[in-house]
Amino acid sequence: MLDIKLSVIKDSRGYDTLSISMSASGYEANASVPAGKSTGVHEAVALEPWKAANMFEQILPTIKDQEEKTQKEFDSLLCELDGTQNKERLGANLTLALSLAFARIKSQQAQIPLWQFIALNTSKKGKNKFPKPFFNVINGGAHVRVPSEWQDEKGRLLKLDFQEFQIAPSIEGYDVGLAIAQEAYRKLENELEKKFGANRVRKGDEAGFFAPFKSNYEALECIHNLCEKNHYPLNIGMDAAASQMYEGGLYRVEKNRISADELKKIYNSVISEYGVVALEDPFDEEDFNHFAQLTKETKNIHIITDDLTTTNVMRLATAIEKKAGNTLLVKPNQIGTLSETLEAVSMAHKNGWETMVSHRSGETEDDFIADLAVGIGAWGFKSGAPATVYRMNKYNRLLQIYQEEK
Repeated sequence: MLDIKLSVIKDSRGYDTLSISMSASGYEANASVPAGKSTGVHEAVALEPWKAANMFEQILPTIKDQEEKTQKEFDSLLCELDGTQNKERLGANLTLALSLAFARIKSQQAQIPLWQFIALNTSKKGKNKFPKPFFNVINGGAHVRVPSEWQDEKGRLLKLDFQEFQIAPSIEGYDVGLAIAQEAYRKLENELEKKFGANRVRKGDEAGFFAPFKSNYEALECIHNLCEKNHYPLNIGMDAAASQMYEGGLYRVEKNRISADELKKIYNSVISEYGVVALEDPFDEEDFNHFAQLTKETKNIHIITDDLTTTNVMRLATAIEKKAGNTLLVKPNQIGTLSETLEAVSMAHKNGWETMVSHRSGETEDDFIADLAVGIGAWGFKSGAPATVYRMNKYNRLLQIYQEEK
């Protein structure tokens, strides 16, 4: 018999979110779920916490008798109880919290680490030994709230179009890479304060910095110069979150409205000039064709699909067929259960794609996704900047696994 309790807690932005406490046969587990601010239209539905709490009370008599079920059976029951394509009845936030808590209980019962339990439930494991971390050190797009007084000479708001400017260690050894990234993060703050003034350097939703940058290039230049000056073995990654810039068939970039082909030229330019190794969501969430074109034109670059695929096997199947990318971004709350997440992962790996596991901008202290990344053999992992408890809990859990398995 499962003893399950639901509570409402605050996430990293101070918004309400769900937490599940579950116990069975002397084992106890907790799971809480994040929420994204920059969300794809094809993501599963997250109910308002009070609505999800009402649905929890309705299904509790059924799910509390499921201790003997496998992970897949338990998750399938949740999907059956929901009965919709996108979790609009129960809410993906409720089903995911239950699914993750159940996984923790099952891993304890099996007396194996959570990441090993996840690996056993993945039909095709990734070939990577350990995920490559990407740290979001400069924030833009939907992740920042720029003061109204930050304007250029024409009265236009000084806000970066692209959402994430990342650094990623290019050396082996997760522990060393994490230490270098943390040092680079601190030095970047100092450099930005020298450039803009301490009172004009602030932190966005994912703990990366933002300041009155005049262009996306200026942000890239700051990171590039920092790495060159200090001889840091770091590569640059970006999340354009292009759906946030898309309007009426054009993209708002550098204070102009440009076409997808013009935007593609910008990407090719920054990849060449700054050695960008990974580019997430370069085009709108419905534009499979330009994703495919950029993937074909760029060599040895990870073109990552997030809003395009939303951890959904049907969306991913289309992307694979059209060759619209080569790396799947994995966010469990986009689909609503661990089993459905692993189904998307298996499809990606089976078709030669890599995977990158991701947090959300509104996070909790739950570190489940770190075990997920190791368990599936993900190529990459991102949890924001190497700062604040909501981000560092995930990076520290990865460090713990790395040191235990070294």
